[in-house]
Amino acid sequence: MSIAIAIIILSGIDSTFTLMILDAGGSEENVVLNWIIDNWGEDYFIYIKWAMTTFGAITLSILHDKKLFGIPIITIMELIVLGYCALLIYELEILFTIYQSPVA
Repeated sequence: MSIAIAIIILSGIDSTFTLMILDAGGSEENVVLNWIIDNWGEDYFIYIKWAMTTFGAITLSILHDKKLFGIPIITIMELIVLGYCALLIYELEILFTIYQSPVA
């Protein structure tokens, strides 16, 4: 269950960073979430992303002792956490580039 919580928390951080990047003129690369932002706004983006992530994390947590395509679900969850960590590092790099102060 702690991996599911980590996935949900990392997704929330990702959402925050995404909104910061959007506010600075960036774009959402996920076509579904981009459509939601364009048509329903940022609030629905947050609600739907949270709902999808939470549903997926809880479902995977319930099935943690099963396998998907021969791969243990727990391993898939660990890979999702690593993927989110890599994504957050990438987003931080973008944010540092956007908000970088000129060096005097």
